[in-house]
Amino acid sequence: MKSSICHIIFLTLVFNFGSLPLSAQFEAGKVMEVISIIRNLSEFSYEYKINIEFPDGQKDSVQGETYSSLSKGVVYNHSGLNTILYNGEWYLNADHIKKQVVIYPLQRRFSKGMADSLRSEIFQFQYYKEWMDSLVIQHGAVSGAILTGDKISYSITFKPYVPLRKIYVVFNLKKNMPERVEVEAVVEEDEEGKTISRIVCTRYKADIDNKKIALNTYCDVKNENNIALTKFKNYKLITLNR
Repeated sequence: MKSSICHIIFLTLVFNFGSLPLSAQFEAGKVMEVISIIRNLSEFSYEYKINIEFPDGQKDSVQGETYSSLSKGVVYNHSGLNTILYNGEWYLNADHIKKQVVIYPLQRRFSKGMADSLRSEIFQFQYYKEWMDSLVIQHGAVSGAILTGDKISYSITFKPYVPLRKIYVVFNLKKNMPERVEVEAVVEEDEEGKTISRIVCTRYKADIDNKKIALNTYCDVKNENNIALTKFKNYKLITLNR
């Protein structure tokens, strides 16, 4: 769930500019330029840290790195919980808690139509686009929007009944990349109280070390019946045939 939360953070960043009021600090043309840049990002990576605070005061945290490329057809996420790689042909999930690696070819697990649909959902984010647009426009309020040199920063706060509490964004116009994104949200609420998530994403880049997204970094695949781990060698290997 933590990796999917970070995925939504990026989508929040991409699709919340539609509700940004044009104050005296902004030129309309500059804001439209930022909107165009962000909406057309197709390859990016960032590092994140998630801090969770539970109702009883206990705390937990996880940090990791995420990468997505539309042109390469690759999604990658690595944290202390797991390492996930999707490259359009293969899916790999190394669970660092259970000490096991699940790997399979997508066309064997799904029909071609289902595999194509999965890829479309991963890279088009249509559901999240509509959800985030609706959430921010109807329930969000932008404050502290500032244009300083090559950077635009702003905050979005939400009404008390909305799980998202606050989003803070710094965007670097010179690099055409986000620089920092902070998100605070209520991820669960019950009779014991609220579980709060605070997420910080930094070190945004347009690429990543290719070794991290190469399937042969993790396993040697002769064919779907002959797979050997080259990383996490002490983990249990799970395939469609095992």
